[in-house]
Amino acid sequence: MQNNPTSRKKAVINAIVFTLMIALGVSGYSYFMGSKPKVAKKAPTKKVATVQVVHLKKGPVPMQIKGTGTVIPARKVKLTPEVSGTVAWTAPQFAGGGIIKKGETILRIDTKDYDIALRKSISTLATAEAELMLEEGQQRVAREGVRLLDESKSSAKYSTALALRKPQLMKAKAELEKARAEVAQAKLNLARCVLRAPFDVMIQETSVNLGSRVTTSTNVATLVGIDEYWVEAAVPVDRLEHLGLSRKNITATVVRQGGVSKWKGDVLRLTGTLTESTRLARVVVAIKDPRGLKSQNFTMPLMLGDYVDVTIEGNTIESAYKIPRSLVRNENELWLYANGQLAIRKLNIIWKSPEAVYVTEGISESDAIVSSNLSNAYSGMALILDSKATPTIAGERKEGTGKKPLNNSDNGVHSGNNVATAE
Repeated sequence: MQNNPTSRKKAVINAIVFTLMIALGVSGYSYFMGSKPKVAKKAPTKKVATVQVVHLKKGPVPMQIKGTGTVIPARKVKLTPEVSGTVAWTAPQFAGGGIIKKGETILRIDTKDYDIALRKSISTLATAEAELMLEEGQQRVAREGVRLLDESKSSAKYSTALALRKPQLMKAKAELEKARAEVAQAKLNLARCVLRAPFDVMIQETSVNLGSRVTTSTNVATLVGIDEYWVEAAVPVDRLEHLGLSRKNITATVVRQGGVSKWKGDVLRLTGTLTESTRLARVVVAIKDPRGLKSQNFTMPLMLGDYVDVTIEGNTIESAYKIPRSLVRNENELWLYANGQLAIRKLNIIWKSPEAVYVTEGISESDAIVSSNLSNAYSGMALILDSKATPTIAGERKEGTGKKPLNNSDNGVHSGNNVATAE
C-alpha cells in the first residue's frame, strides 16, 4: 500500500506546531523567572518578653494552724439513782435532746416506802430520847446512894462506876445517836427519790420510763453539759511548735464542715496521744455556749458528733514576706526582673499554707517579682516591663481602679495584716 501524500503533509504540520508551542512555553517561563522581584533577607531579631512585676512588703505574720475534728461533750454523766424503787414521775423534757436547767427535777421515785421508813426512824428516835431521860433519872438516884456509902476511895473506883450506872447511861446515849442517824438516813433516802440535774444538761438518751423499776445500778439516762462542748482537733505534729502552747488565751475558730456557721473557741491542751491511723496530734478546743442558748443572735446549734474544721491562732512571725503561690515557680523559686533580664532565685521557705509561702530572708522590698507567666524561662532571658502596668504591692489594690493586680487574687501580702494559714 502507498502512503497518502495528504496524510504525510498533516503529520509534518502537526509536528511543527507542537515544536513551536514547546518553544513558546520555555521562552515565557524564562522571561517571568528573570523578571521576578528579589526580596532582601533580614537578619533574625531577638524576641523580648513583656512582663508585669509586683513588690512584696515585709511585716508580722500571725500563723494559723488548720485541722479537723469531732465535737464531743465537755461533761458527760450517766444518771444513776442512789435508792431503789419505781419511777413515779418524769420531766416533760425527759427524752433525747431535752434541756433541763441545773437543779431542776429530772424524775422522781415512788416515796411510799421511804416515808414509812422515816416515820419508823422518828419513832425510834423518840424512844431513845425517852430511854435516855429515864436513865438520867436513875443516875440521880444512884449518885445519892453512893454518897451515903462509906467506902474507901482506893477500892471503890470500878464499883462506884457500876453503882452510878455509867455503862447504862453510855448505852442510852449511844442508842439516841443511832436513832438520830437513822432519821438522818431516812430523810436522805427520801430526798434521793428526786433526781435533779447536776448542771445545765441536755438529755442524750434515756433507758427508763414511768413505772420502771430502778436500782442503784440502773443507768436511767445519759446527760451532757450544754455550757461547753469540746472539739478534739487533729493537727500535724510538725505544726505543734508553732502553736505557742505556753501562751495564754490561744483562740480558735470552728466551722461546721459544709456549713457557714462559726464558733469561737479556746485551746485547752494537747491530749498527749496521736490518732491511730493518721498519726496526727490531738488538740482540745473548748467552745462556750455551743447551742447559743445565751445568745440573742442564735442561728444554728453546734451538734455533738459534728465534723468541723478548726483554725487555731498560733505564734506570730515578727517579720516575714508572704509570697502568693501564684508567684512561686517550681515550688521554691521566684522570677525577678533585674536590669532587663530574668533572674531566678531560690527561696528558703519557713512556712507554707494553701495560699502562700513565707520567707524571712533572700528577698527585699525593692525586688521586682515577675507576675507574668513565661514559656521556656531561663536565667538571663531578655525582659521588658509592660509600660501600661504599674508595679504594685502583691495583693494590694491599685489606686483608682478598685482592682487587684494580675495573677495575685487574694493571696497577696498586706503589711501588718498578713496571715499564715497551714493545714
